[in-house]
Amino acid sequence: MASTALDQRALTFDNYVETISNPAQSPLLQHLKLPAELRVCVIGASTGIGEHIAYAYAAAGVANITIGSRDKKDLESVAQRIRELSPGSTTQILSIDIGKDESVADLANFLKTTHGALDVVVLNAGHSNPNANICEASPEAVRTAFAVNAMGTYSVIYHLAPLLIRQKQKSAGLFLTIGSGSSALRRGPFANPGYSISKLAQARMVEYLSEKFAEDELVSINIEPGTVLTQMSRTLIQAEYTHCTMHHLYPKVKVS
Repeated sequence: MASTALDQRALTFDNYVETISNPAQSPLLQHLKLPAELRVCVIGASTGIGEHIAYAYAAAGVANITIGSRDKKDLESVAQRIRELSPGSTTQILSIDIGKDESVADLANFLKTTHGALDVVVLNAGHSNPNANICEASPEAVRTAFAVNAMGTYSVIYHLAPLLIRQKQKSAGLFLTIGSGSSALRRGPFANPGYSISKLAQARMVEYLSEKFAEDELVSINIEPGTVLTQMSRTLIQAEYTHCTMHHLYPKVKVS
């Protein structure tokens, strides 16, 4: 009989950072400076972690930043803030849906034509669906999560990694994905057959990329940022809380 005990790694997943991250970042960004000529592309930059990664590169003096999301209108205010943080910078706004390979291919063609190559790619775009156990989640919901988080990551690797690969150059290309700690979970309310397993596949793809191209000066990292209260996670919190309390799975969950 399968265990229904809560995965102990989930016990700290409700510890949303409220007073540490923002104050801690400010002194660092005041002193961190990067070469203005770096060519940075942030996918999934309209809100949350991706948005603020774009701001961090701008604050560090990077003058060539391309930001993308499914709806270009969501990026207008982000681009304006980037220009404020890095006066004189060039910011390209592009519509990109990583769940559609042709959309990623169009992005790659634009970047190659405009910049020739890239120095940094940050993949923050992702898809999360409400939790359900593996016998309850609809195939459509799981398929959508894999289309974005797993196959979307592969499309970005396939089309953009070649623009990052360096051979015998002074600086390495950098490929970053924003992962999730839930990819390590197998049970409990945060173990999701769509999101969790597709994010595990994403992490494994980045490991493969690193193994293949590390000697070609490509640094590939899947970052687990911790529990961050973003627009995406905020919309799911109430549903998660209801699910947990209804089934008496996780009485420690806080919603505030």
